[in-house]
Amino acid sequence: RSPIYRPAEAAKTDKPLPVLACANGGCQNQGNRAQHLLGEIASHGYLVVAIGAIGALEARVERPQVPGESPQAQLARRVATSGAAPTRTEQLWQAIDWAEKASRSGPLAGRIAADRVAVAGHSCGGLQAIAASSDQRIDTTIVLNSAVFDQPRVEVDARYRSSVPSVYAVGDVSTRQEVTPGALGEGRAVVDTLV
Repeated sequence: RSPIYRPAEAAKTDKPLPVLACANGGCQNQGNRAQHLLGEIASHGYLVVAIGAIGALEARVERPQVPGESPQAQLARRVATSGAAPTRTEQLWQAIDWAEKASRSGPLAGRIAADRVAVAGHSCGGLQAIAASSDQRIDTTIVLNSAVFDQPRVEVDARYRSSVPSVYAVGDVSTRQEVTPGALGEGRAVVDTLV
């Protein structure tokens, strides 16, 4: 079972809650690992489903390097899409499945905007979010502090916009600067553009 974060008065809200499915750093199987952050997000009118069980951290599974591995194979292996691993990309899809079902029946029926879905993750969880974003139900992908290994970089314009509407890229995922001080400045420029 995964923890669900929602506004305290979700049953009384006028507007249906958009869905955010979240994955953890280190692909850890602990759904309450970022409980303070996820609770804060939920308090602003979101239904947040965190993959992983509630409880203590599990031991990390090391994934050995494979010489000559393609970027696609590397991403699939490193983000734990199958096999023994603390969490799997499929769990993000299962979280969305749960939200869709809960939007039709149960105490939150009619209170969940199952057609407004985002996935997010930190570090390894960010890579899981990238892998999950091929699902057509997902409108937005949020990647926090994740490396992209040897993946192709995202082409961006002078304002850090990619060719996909509403997707901005800064730091080592973009074709611009790869160092943290540069990425911090890029991030500020994106916020200035959006706000």
